[in-house]
Amino acid sequence: LSSFNFSLSTRGFATRLFAHCRFSCGDNLIYCLINENRKICRISPVFRWRCCPPPIQKLENISRLLNTNVYIKRDDLTGIGLGGNKVRKLEFLLADAKRKGAEVVFTTGGAQSNHAMLTAACAKKLGMEPILILKKRGVTERKGNQLLEYLMDTDVRFMDTDSYDDIYAEMDRVSKASGKKYYKIPCGGSNAGVELVSVLHRGESEASDHA
Repeated sequence: LSSFNFSLSTRGFATRLFAHCRFSCGDNLIYCLINENRKICRISPVFRWRCCPPPIQKLENISRLLNTNVYIKRDDLTGIGLGGNKVRKLEFLLADAKRKGAEVVFTTGGAQSNHAMLTAACAKKLGMEPILILKKRGVTERKGNQLLEYLMDTDVRFMDTDSYDDIYAEMDRVSKASGKKYYKIPCGGSNAGVELVSVLHRGESEASDHA
C-alpha cells in the first residue's frame, strides 16, 4: 500500500485520491483506489505483462565516478517485446479493448514506432489481431521495429500522409469492410489517460451505488 494525495481532473470530473492498492488476480492486476473519504473506488482489471515492479539497480561505476548514488529503473525488463514504458498504458487500453469485445486493434505512428510494435506484441498475446497503419515516413525497410513486426506476422500498412486524421479514417474503412469489432488506439496511446479517468468515474459511480 502506498499513500499519497493528488487531484485528477478532466472535462469537469475530478476525484481526490487518498491511497492506491494493487492486487494480483491470476494473470491480471486489479487497481483499487481509495478517495479522501476512505471509500473504495473499484478499478477495472488491467492485464499484467510486465514484471511488477521492474527492478531498480545501482550503477556502481557511474556512482563512483560522480561521487553520488545513481540508480536506474530497468524498464527494459518489463516482460514483453523489448519492454519500455509503452507497456504501462497498454495494460489499461487493451484491457478496455477486451472488455468491449474487440477482435481487431488498430494503432498508428511512424514507421519505427515503439508504441506500434509493442501494441502488436501485446494484442497478439491477448488473442486480438493487430493492424498497424503507419505513416510512410522514416525507415520503412525490414529493420528495427519493422523486422520485429515481420517476425510477429503483423499486418503492417503504410500511408503516404502527414495527417493522422487520414489514418484514423482508413482504420474505420478497413474495419467496416472486415465486419469485425475493432478498437482504435491513437498515436502513442495518447487516450490512455482518458480511459483511466473513465474507469475511475465508473468506479466512483459503483462505489456510491453501494454506499
